[in-house]
Amino acid sequence: MTQKNGETICVEVNVETNPVRLPTSLPDEIRSRSRGRAQDQFNETFGHLNGNLERLMDARLKAKTDDLYAEILSATETYLLSRVLKLTRGNLSQAARILGITRGSLRYKSCALNIRIEYHCVDRG
Repeated sequence: MTQKNGETICVEVNVETNPVRLPTSLPDEIRSRSRGRAQDQFNETFGHLNGNLERLMDARLKAKTDDLYAEILSATETYLLSRVLKLTRGNLSQAARILGITRGSLRYKSCALNIRIEYHCVDRG
């Protein structure tokens, strides 16, 4: 990789010894098509969240917040952790594995976000 003034100029690949095709070598219509598919896939999966985030942002901006970044992150993290903990029925080890964080990090974040995990005993007798 060659750099000039901190900007990447090009990537050199010897095609004879390493037949790698970089995305930059593909025609524009192919690159834009794959980006379009990826965006469509993202919208199908997460489109409903976008509306909720937009409403939250609008409400917080209307309230003249001065801490929007932290508020949005907190709301997003609270939703994510609560959802995964519900899915795993409060099993911290499973939830941490799904989230890709340590159990200790999950406990710390849950506490910081005031997420309570309640366990109920059921008498099966």
